[in-house]
Amino acid sequence: MDSHIEDALLRWSVRIAVLLYLGRVWTEWNAPGSCQNYATLVRRARWLWTIGGLFYFAHVLYAFAFVHHWSHVQAYRHTAEQTAAMTGIHWGGGLHLNYVLTLIWLVDIAAWWSVDVQFPYRSKIYFILLHSFFAFMVFQATIVFGPVWWKCFALLAAVAVGGIECARARQRTKG
Repeated sequence: MDSHIEDALLRWSVRIAVLLYLGRVWTEWNAPGSCQNYATLVRRARWLWTIGGLFYFAHVLYAFAFVHHWSHVQAYRHTAEQTAAMTGIHWGGGLHLNYVLTLIWLVDIAAWWSVDVQFPYRSKIYFILLHSFFAFMVFQATIVFGPVWWKCFALLAAVAVGGIECARARQRTKG
């Protein structure tokens, strides 16, 4: 396969996965439990999460097929080299965190479809822990592997989300 096509598949599969993941979080975060179209929002969040997971799994497969030639050792080495280039620390352990993220996403999708649970089907603590870990992984992957313009976008998006949440918190305390 052409290396330009491989690179496009690798990059766009994860970009689409992140956008779908963010869509799920946005839907879930903004869905009041008593709204009339709550069931529709639940279905939308579940589909965003599932399709995002499929794009993420495709990204992992593309990375192992096109970049690492199905070798964990090569993937670890590549991750360590990229991390060292950004931080000065030669560490590939982020790869193991990616394995954890992959497993969590897969199990969470399976759980959501197998028991058709409604969100918030877990505690607020679960929501915060899950999405804090995912956000951390997305941010780290963007910093280590992303192009410069994507890093700027990630920083601006983080600042914007922080500002929006601060404004919402102020509104809740006033109202």
